Amino acid sequence: MNRKLLNSFIAGGLSVPLVFASAQCGKLDKYKNEDAKNFNEQVRDKTLSQIKKIFDKDHPESLKQALKLEDEINKWIFGNDKADFEIKKELLSVFSANDYKLLHDMKKSEPKAPNHEDTKNLKKEQQEALNKKYKKELASFVDKFKLAVLSDEFNIFESKYKEVAQKKQTSHKKDVEKLEKALKTFKESLNSEKVKSEGNKVFAYGDLLKENWPTLLKLVKS
Repeated sequence: MNRKLLNSFIAGGLSVPLVFASAQCGKLDKYKNEDAKNFNEQVRDKTLSQIKKIFDKDHPESLKQALKLEDEINKWIFGNDKADFEIKKELLSVFSANDYKLLHDMKKSEPKAPNHEDTKNLKKEQQEALNKKYKKELASFVDKFKLAVLSDEFNIFESKYKEVAQKKQTSHKKDVEKLEKALKTFKESLNSEKVKSEGNKVFAYGDLLKENWPTLLKLVKS
């Protein structure tokens, strides 16, 4: 902190120790606690860095979807203690598993937008048809990407549920039954006509995980 700014703080009534504490508060408050700091620096920052490294400028949609999914997944677990961050770490491992295989696979399958060289000699209706085809392929790709991630996240969720359900059947009967019902309803819906498309399955997976992680987390931590 420069001398002029330091003097202005002191003139305003702050003691020297408080001035330096104020100067450092941005760094100290960046993370809620040491567990949060370790998670962000050792897990989340690394995951985000790899996502951005794998999806270069030629794969903008993959990058966009991966970042959105990563952010959504982190919001399922809203606590700030060690158990919360251990689960977040496991959830983010979906991206890094097998040396980021899922991300590399999606990178290979992202459809390419038609460029000027491809379309300059085409008639207007041909250009429109080509663009329409690309948009359809892109929408299908986005659904496949989301489904690949969310189905893996569901496997983690279900595995955690099975781990705790037996142990907490008596002490937390209401919560166990709530999750059991949610899982049963979800699995039945996947086989129904209403949830036939990949897009509908994406919503089904997303809703189940978002709505039920708080209850499962309560069981895990109880």
